[in-house]
Amino acid sequence: MFQETMRDETAAASTSTDAGGRPFTAEMFIETIDKMELVFDDDGTWEMPTIILHPSRELMFKKEMGRLDSDPVMRARMKELVDEKREAWRVRETGRTLVD
Repeated sequence: MFQETMRDETAAASTSTDAGGRPFTAEMFIETIDKMELVFDDDGTWEMPTIILHPSRELMFKKEMGRLDSDPVMRARMKELVDEKREAWRVRETGRTLVD
């Protein structure tokens, strides 16, 4: 039921990524993160979303996520994306009005 609800809600919000049966890749992760509103703590540090996957996919997931650090092009794209999202977050936070 949880997965069905998440699938329906993310599709309605256009924040889902349909892999079309393709295996998970670092590029797919970046594509997905690009569609999301990221969460940052008070210091502006990105809080990576919770990722749920089958245990049999753990090694493949770690390998692909490792590419985000080891591949200079992937690392630069990820940094650029997170920096863009952080700036959007700062703008949203600055524009907030606190109510007494």
